Amino acid sequence: MSTCAPPNIEGKPRYHGFQSGIPKYRNLTYLEEDVFYEVQRSYLTMVAYTDWLFGRLLSGITDSGLGDRTAIFASSDHGDFGGDYHLVSFVFCLFNVQDFQN
Repeated sequence: MSTCAPPNIEGKPRYHGFQSGIPKYRNLTYLEEDVFYEVQRSYLTMVAYTDWLFGRLLSGITDSGLGDRTAIFASSDHGDFGGDYHLVSFVFCLFNVQDFQN
């Protein structure tokens, strides 16, 4: 079983904190630990599915004989917290991050 990074780790930015950070702002403080494991499981399942689809794309290009003359470019977002630190998304743009700096 995977382990979510725990909340309230010393040295993390204040926006991770339960008292004044994202968990409080996004009303996540009441959620049980299992919820964050489910968020992480769902996120990793989506990553695995995307990997599988990309593999099918590469196989199709190779099988069609176009592999030697096909360029493939991929781009990705950085994702989100996926349950780590009891956080489920990046929401920094919704408020002034400077308010949470140490």
